[in-house]
Amino acid sequence: MDNIIEMQAVCKEYKGVSALKGLDLAIGQGEVLGMLGHNGAGKTTTIKLILGIIEATAGTIRVMGRSPCGREARDLRMQWGYLPESVSFYEQM
Repeated sequence: MDNIIEMQAVCKEYKGVSALKGLDLAIGQGEVLGMLGHNGAGKTTTIKLILGIIEATAGTIRVMGRSPCGREARDLRMQWGYLPESVSFYEQM
C-alpha cells in the first residue's frame, strides 16, 4: 500500500451547491498534510469524506486501501484516531 489516503475526482454537492469539485489527493504513510483556506474552501468537507461521515457525490475515496463508507468502514475506523476542532464531554466525565 503506497498511499494511506487516495481521493480521485471527488465531488461533493449540498442541495445543488458544490463544496468540492474534482479533488485529487494522495497522502503516503508517514506524510503530514496541513490544509489552509478560507471559510467554505472545503477543508471540513474533505475531512468528513475521509472519515466516512459523509459520502461523495462523485469520485473515489480509499483509506488504507478501502472505502471509508459502507460495511468495511467499521473495521477500518477501529484503526483511526480523530480529534475534532470542538470537543465536548458528558457532564459526568
